[in-house]
Amino acid sequence: MLNRFILVLVLSRAPTAFSQVYTVETIAGSGSTGLLGGGFSGDGGSATSSMLSQPMGVAWDGSNNTVIVADTGNGRIRRVLGDGTITSFNVRITRPQAPAVDSLGNIYIDESRFDGIVRITPSGQAATIAGYNLPAGLQIGSLESSPCLIAIDGGLLICSSRGIHRLTFPDRVAFIADQSDIYGLALDSTGNLFFSMSAAGLVRRIDPTGAITTLPKLTNAEQDQFLSPRGLAVDLQGNVVVALAGSHRVVRISPGGAVTTIAGTGTAGFSGDGGSAALAQFSSPTGVAIDRTGNLYIADTNNHRIRKLIPSGGPNPNPTGPPPAITFNGFVHGATFSDRVVAPGQVISI
Repeated sequence: MLNRFILVLVLSRAPTAFSQVYTVETIAGSGSTGLLGGGFSGDGGSATSSMLSQPMGVAWDGSNNTVIVADTGNGRIRRVLGDGTITSFNVRITRPQAPAVDSLGNIYIDESRFDGIVRITPSGQAATIAGYNLPAGLQIGSLESSPCLIAIDGGLLICSSRGIHRLTFPDRVAFIADQSDIYGLALDSTGNLFFSMSAAGLVRRIDPTGAITTLPKLTNAEQDQFLSPRGLAVDLQGNVVVALAGSHRVVRISPGGAVTTIAGTGTAGFSGDGGSAALAQFSSPTGVAIDRTGNLYIADTNNHRIRKLIPSGGPNPNPTGPPPAITFNGFVHGATFSDRVVAPGQVISI
């Protein structure tokens, strides 16, 4: 269990390194805009021909091999299926931003109007399971500004205006950490919890003892390249992947502290599909998810698209197989069945 903070450390920045490159493609959203920007269309057809409105969150549903999209401006939860079509759940959510998926295919999403967490079953049934207006044991802070979720076995990790909470089903919320300005959460296989602080421009780690470490970022001369860190994921090599909404980039922080830009030129725009992700343009990327083969999914918010980063050499050719024995503190990655990493929107067993 994560305890209250007992120590804060700041690491020096390690030299930037580059080992894994990605190509980029759009998997959902045409970028077409309505009167207010974005739009809604396309259910039942090709996801790349559909219209999205400022999508801010993505999650990988390993049980169905689908990408879950928080279509924030449209108040919808949408699914990009393996055949490239897009559908929506018949549930309206006020500005959804942070989808998470458990091992049974249940989707959890923030509802900012009621400061609640809504669970949507695979059949489409929706119910509020935590929030301000529920009994005391299920209350959490405001979700309007900075919701983020991770599905874990038997519950959720949630960030709100009050800090980080652990919801254990069916009816218990425990306070974990007193931090504000949190916009992203990610958990690795050894119990380290990573969180992003957007206004401060920081990514921090809470280890299983409760100690806090600030991860390296860019040098003082490059501060404009590390603006507004939002969504987080931990990739198959244990690197922390960060969506920098204010810098229009996606960066990777290695376990050794090296910081690398893996997507985005730093100039807002849309370009680069079919080529190197590092040479492509993004506009306020906000959400990040990872699938079982190491592909990354980015909510390219102001381009009204979901984009996919494909590692060089292609995906892992052997992603399937039985789950291994749980060997690291009881954690196992719900999408990859690996005991190495856990990313937002995916399930772990503890």
